[in-house]
Amino acid sequence: MIKKYDYFFFGIIGLLTAIINFAVLFLLYSVFNFNYLFSVTTGYIFGVCFNFFSNKFYTFNSKGNLSTQIMKYLFLLLVNYFITIFIIFIAHKILKLNIYFALASSMFFTYLNGYFFSKLWIFNK
Repeated sequence: MIKKYDYFFFGIIGLLTAIINFAVLFLLYSVFNFNYLFSVTTGYIFGVCFNFFSNKFYTFNSKGNLSTQIMKYLFLLLVNYFITIFIIFIAHKILKLNIYFALASSMFFTYLNGYFFSKLWIFNK
């Protein structure tokens, strides 16, 4: 069963994750001129670490086995990472769209995927 508060907190955590992701991307890509893939990847790593622990302890209040949840979450990250890189590659390199718009576009898909994986598989009670 999906409770409205789970979805709300997941959204707030997701928004904070996005802010972290964008801030790291901006710093590395726009300020220090690192490669876009490196910058996106680093922002992604910072964001997902925050996201995992925030959702485990606050959104889903999960008491499950940490190592099992981390392994499941790593699988979700792998799936979401490839979704992110694929969308950014298409949007930024092929369609020549702004990299920040490309990242925002990928977040829509990874948000939906992340909520259902988290709720129904990773942090299920």
